Amino acid sequence: MFDLLEVPEEYLDGFLKDPREMIFPPVATLSDGIKKCLQNALRLCDSVDALLASGQDLGHASFLLLTSMEELGKACMILEMGKEAKKKGCKVAIIRQFRDHPEKLWRAGIQLKEVAVETQPHTFPDFEGILLAVWQSDESARFMGIKRGSLASIHREYGLYVNYFPHSKTWGAFKDRFDRFTAIFTHEGIKGMIELVRNACSRFLNDVETKQLDAREPKDLFKCIQIDWEDRATERQLSKDRHNTRFASKR
Repeated sequence: MFDLLEVPEEYLDGFLKDPREMIFPPVATLSDGIKKCLQNALRLCDSVDALLASGQDLGHASFLLLTSMEELGKACMILEMGKEAKKKGCKVAIIRQFRDHPEKLWRAGIQLKEVAVETQPHTFPDFEGILLAVWQSDESARFMGIKRGSLASIHREYGLYVNYFPHSKTWGAFKDRFDRFTAIFTHEGIKGMIELVRNACSRFLNDVETKQLDAREPKDLFKCIQIDWEDRATERQLSKDRHNTRFASKR
């Protein structure tokens, strides 16, 4: 059953036409929802590690990887709508596309591409293809005639299930496929992405536990870290310059 007593009247018609399109959780519950999404994402990362360590099918590992990323995207979606509801003084948040897999994957891609640049430039080539598949620009999606995030969502299911391939008239799982997706979801690529997702979710979770809906998105958290590193480097350089100046004056 749905509790619609606090739902703004202007949203009711759209909700009744398609109840899956949006949800109306109380603002007071949102922090808990964000934390549970991130905790689940971290558990999924552990499961991917176990699959990689045991040498299991990379298709199953890629499915769990993309699912962990979707949970991150969902957490970001809840935070954004929570901030909006809080700003307006609303008791409930209006969260659209909550069950939209491509949208949540695309949101995760926005965050992770920024975090990757700040934290893992040395391993970026290993998972660049995966990240580009998830973060699909609006222009690219329009050019291909598909919804943004759809490529990753399609692959997420292809990685788990047996499918029929009409061109070859054969049946097969991920390991039987030969396409660009299986080429980018390699052992090293998945391993690098899991490190990235775990890093982003862990820091995001810590911020949410401390600041609730005033928490920052992962991409902003890691930008602050980068700025801090730059400030420290500048401070060290200034200290070194002052030392050299004092040393020169004594001479």
